[in-house]
Amino acid sequence: MADTPKLRALAHTINGKDRNKMSTNKDDKEKGLTPSSNDKNKKELMVINEEDAKEEPEMKEEIISEESIETRQGKKEGNNVLAVVMGVAALLLVIALMFFGFRYLTTGSATHSSESAAEVIKEGNPVTSSEGLKATNGLDPKLAYNLKDASDTYGGLTVTLTKIQFRQDGTRIWVNFDNNGGQKIHLMPNVNSSLVDQNGRTYKVDSFAGDSITSIAPGAHQEFMLVYEPISAESKRLTFNLDSVFDMKKTAWNYEITFDLP
Repeated sequence: MADTPKLRALAHTINGKDRNKMSTNKDDKEKGLTPSSNDKNKKELMVINEEDAKEEPEMKEEIISEESIETRQGKKEGNNVLAVVMGVAALLLVIALMFFGFRYLTTGSATHSSESAAEVIKEGNPVTSSEGLKATNGLDPKLAYNLKDASDTYGGLTVTLTKIQFRQDGTRIWVNFDNNGGQKIHLMPNVNSSLVDQNGRTYKVDSFAGDSITSIAPGAHQEFMLVYEPISAESKRLTFNLDSVFDMKKTAWNYEITFDLP
């Protein structure tokens, strides 16, 4: 058979494969491996892989179980917090109901506070005890005392305070109105007048206890009785104030008449 180039190349290729196979077998022998041992290793690897595959679902089940426990614990803690909040709210509601109920039983109103009317009167007028009144400190409440130099004139109208009576339920003053002008004069002393003592204490007029007057005709001379709050025993001098007096030609004016007390 002729030694052609193609045959030589084929023989070279076959020899190379045999050499590679022999080299691989040699390396395996050096490592202590045989074909049978390689197959054994492969089987062991397959067994390990199968065991790992079996362990993975078990690990996943354990993780899921732990997550479920944590979720249940979180829900339980949330429920405990909600229960505490609801308990506090219920306690506050009970306290509020008790407070408003007690206020209603003691004052008759659950929404408005109150205080003693006697205290309110005391704050508005310090003279609350009969022992501190003119009427119970040497002056006879049955008598009307004459006043001196208690008069003022303006706009044709003369106002004169003539008598005063000190009572425990009020102070009576008699006032003369003399209209010497030619115009009708309008005034309301039972609404727009007051008494002030030397200490600045004010005594209000009682609009319903005294006489009512709205105007004085030209040339008229009339006397009216006005009633004020009880006068303190400490008062030595009073000023009679009358506001909002007017006629059709003049703007409103006022009177201030100061007089000594008996």
